[in-house]
Amino acid sequence: MISSRHIAIILSGLILMSTSSFLEIDKIPVVRKHDNLDDYVGQLITIKGRVLNSKQPRIIGVDISTHNPDLRGKRAKATGILKKRIVKPEDVRHDSQNRGAGTFYRLVKSNTDYDYVKAIRLWSKN
Repeated sequence: MISSRHIAIILSGLILMSTSSFLEIDKIPVVRKHDNLDDYVGQLITIKGRVLNSKQPRIIGVDISTHNPDLRGKRAKATGILKKRIVKPEDVRHDSQNRGAGTFYRLVKSNTDYDYVKAIRLWSKN
């Protein structure tokens, strides 16, 4: 037998479901390829792909953070603000190790320039 308490719980769930989809104005774009990164500079995005096994971990060419070495070489995702930096040949310092000239992307936490977001492992093909 359904009590008034059960009905209230069901109605609350239905109202919550309808308002959450109504209030969800902006969906976070999911980017899986390096090709169109320029379209998302300055925006909150999620990137998905394999974590590059290098000194600076990257997903689809975007610098991220991971303190878990087991994540390198695995599929992962990270969500943050996409930043872009262009280094000209004349700006490259030759007295320290660096990547040289080029265009570099990084995914950072909101309102920061270099506080990289951490990647989390993907267990499925999402």
